[in-house]
Amino acid sequence: MHSPLYGNRLEEAIADVHRALQEVAPELPLVIKLHPADRRKSDYDPVVRAYPKIIWVGSGDVCKILMWSRLVITVNSTVGIEGLIFGKPVVVLGRSFYGLDGLVHPVRARAELPEVLRTASNNPLDARLVEQYLLFLYFIALTRGHWRDYSPESLRRVATRIISIIEDTAASPGVETANPSP
Repeated sequence: MHSPLYGNRLEEAIADVHRALQEVAPELPLVIKLHPADRRKSDYDPVVRAYPKIIWVGSGDVCKILMWSRLVITVNSTVGIEGLIFGKPVVVLGRSFYGLDGLVHPVRARAELPEVLRTASNNPLDARLVEQYLLFLYFIALTRGHWRDYSPESLRRVATRIISIIEDTAASPGVETANPSP
């Protein structure tokens, strides 16, 4: 849904990534971890059968996968941010709030996927830029709350954040704030 390249056709994204990875680094295994909400919505059995060498992960700790990964490919998942935390190059196939050139490797056309994978796998991250971005997220952009946490403290932090965004916007009419949506 968040990919202008694939829409909600995850099977096409998987086919393109598999093909591109075979071209760029055939020795690397492709591990696919489906989004937790996706597991109940779609029947991926035909895709699983079509690609028997892909390692399919239904649940579990994504950190263990990231620890052993050479790079991360995602549409717009927060797994991309986790990949940056683990020092992994991140290839983005969709719209994400962290899809910034230099920070990650956005794919803007399906035909450029092999070259983007090659670039991502052969070039180290800009560790300083990653650190600056993660600090920006932690101290400025994100709110310490959880959408399932209705505790008074969590609600207070979220309410305070919303009020500060409104006040920033009111103080600077016509100017967009640098605060992305959490």
